[in-house]
Amino acid sequence: MSLMGIICASDTERDPFLKWMKQVSKTKAAVLEFYQGTLSGVPVVVVYSGVCKVSAAIAAQLLITMFHVDGIINSGTAGGYG
Repeated sequence: MSLMGIICASDTERDPFLKWMKQVSKTKAAVLEFYQGTLSGVPVVVVYSGVCKVSAAIAAQLLITMFHVDGIINSGTAGGYG
């Protein structure tokens, strides 16, 4: 099954995911904390990147290089703006 990355700009956007995740492990890299586990049976890595495009880009690159995610979802209010 594909591993999905989820980027959240704030801890209030991240925390609901952590509440529902199973088998969670935490990895720290570049001052970010990555939470790996399953969400409704789907393998995911959730990270709170902080606000701004540069922070999101760093988090996305780390999801790709460290965890080899197959896709990335930008969660929260900012993820809904085009």
